[in-house]
Amino acid sequence: PGHITQKDFFMNVLVTGASGFIASKIIADLLRQGHQVTGCARNVDFLKRIFPSIKTIQCHFIHDTHSDIW
Repeated sequence: PGHITQKDFFMNVLVTGASGFIASKIIADLLRQGHQVTGCARNVDFLKRIFPSIKTIQCHFIHDTHSDIW
């Protein structure tokens, strides 16, 4: 009682480049720990196939330079 553990803290995490190799490993770890994940990627269809439970945002940071596009 009164002891706070890591399980008490869940984050909503935005991961850019989410369909990449390193980001996909980070997303898998975050989901395993119970965090909510939103992934930004150019190819959201691929991202939804590998992580069907996450929220996705399609973006291409070289071309999509205004936040209203996101």
